[in-house]
Amino acid sequence: MNIIKRNIMFIFTIIVAFALITSCEDKKDDDQHELVGTWEWQKSTYYSPTIAIPDTTWIDEAGELFGMTLEIKDDDTIEMAITGFFEMTLAGTWDVSGSTVTMTVEGDVTEMEYDISGSDLTLTYFEEGDTDFGVPDAWVVGEYTKK
Repeated sequence: MNIIKRNIMFIFTIIVAFALITSCEDKKDDDQHELVGTWEWQKSTYYSPTIAIPDTTWIDEAGELFGMTLEIKDDDTIEMAITGFFEMTLAGTWDVSGSTVTMTVEGDVTEMEYDISGSDLTLTYFEEGDTDFGVPDAWVVGEYTKK
């Protein structure tokens, strides 16, 4: 009778262990952050708090000359691929707090407010101007579509 109880306990222990192991499978895909994915740049709009920015239609037209793909990965890394009249790939990291995403690329840290609506991502951030070239401080609104 003692052997039967031990065998039953052994089988029960194996069943419970198996249930625990299979219930702890990686659920990372279900918990994936909404920013994770590949985003294709559509356009950027600049707004200056100090002066009126002149005609910026070239910014929209530049999209025909070059493109940018932003790949935000689940391992907290990002990769930006710029294509067109020059080719460049930049790598970095990202972190989210509330509706703010912080991206660090090549040592430069940029905090951006993000908003996702369907397959559209909007990133808004402040960019300091360059007085040597007469470029004013500006808010930049970048628009991306999920690939």
